[in-house]
Amino acid sequence: MSMSAVAHSLTTAPLLSRCKASMPLLVLILVCAGCYGVVQPPPSAADWLCARCEDQMAETAECCLCAMRGGALKMTSDDRWAHVLCAMSIPEIKFGDLPSRQPICLGEVDKTRWKHKCSYCQQCGRQRIGGVVTQCSRGKCGRPLHITCALRPGVQILQGDWPDVISFVCHRHDIAQKSIQQREAVQLALGEEVIAKHENNRFYKGQVTQLVPQVFYTVAFDDLSYSSDMQPEDVKSRDCIALGPPNGGDRIEVLWPDGEMYGGKFVCARTTMKYEVAFPDGTSRTVDREYVYGMSEDLPKKVQTKMVGAIGPQPSDVWERVRVGW
Repeated sequence: MSMSAVAHSLTTAPLLSRCKASMPLLVLILVCAGCYGVVQPPPSAADWLCARCEDQMAETAECCLCAMRGGALKMTSDDRWAHVLCAMSIPEIKFGDLPSRQPICLGEVDKTRWKHKCSYCQQCGRQRIGGVVTQCSRGKCGRPLHITCALRPGVQILQGDWPDVISFVCHRHDIAQKSIQQREAVQLALGEEVIAKHENNRFYKGQVTQLVPQVFYTVAFDDLSYSSDMQPEDVKSRDCIALGPPNGGDRIEVLWPDGEMYGGKFVCARTTMKYEVAFPDGTSRTVDREYVYGMSEDLPKKVQTKMVGAIGPQPSDVWERVRVGW
């Protein structure tokens, strides 16, 4: 579900607003009213002005988070300007007033974010490299990019779980993510021989002994955060175990791990399959599809380097060597 769609579901404002000051220009300022924070739209859509155009002294304003001029800007708590999109991509940034998305509060931004350089700006030879970067959300990659720079080469922008409301996956890991999604669509069979990740983080041959379906709910919270891995028992305003999932758009109350209750709207339910795998050492483990490979599937290099089978010791052999002091 797109960020605009989620924001629209959380507001009664019109879905789109167009800044009238930008209409004569070639580049139009067209925003989702919910994302940008159009709390009270004017009687006529043609009368709406974005925050930058309302401040006539800010015609040349640029985003302090990505150093780009123009766009859907809002005032920051230290009297600068920032794109709402850039603000949403940095977990430490908060909105002083959530419905209006302003001011954008920068006080808690990790200082190291200001020191990292956007890899796209560097590759393009951009003279002024400033602002705050976000990083590839896949594993330990950490490739730094301005979120607006990520849009230029077509990097995949993701609607993420709290606290990473917006994140991205760089091109290298975008390919890996698509491969995982394709594999998840292929269900393994009971009794099938597989290669799976053991609790010692190495990969061994094993056998699927049980299929373990898991149901997850996607919830759009009132603060614009978004979670796609809420479990039915997390919903406290409805007995989802007995009654099943709510209808799309229904308001629900969710108990978060911090012990607080948060309101939001139910988006959808999804079912994923986990697999209980029995290993040769007699142990069993429930494993995500991402870490289970059918015998006919290609193994990534990182899996091959961690694979132990006929060419190496089984888990019990390794632990026996540790026990006797090898």
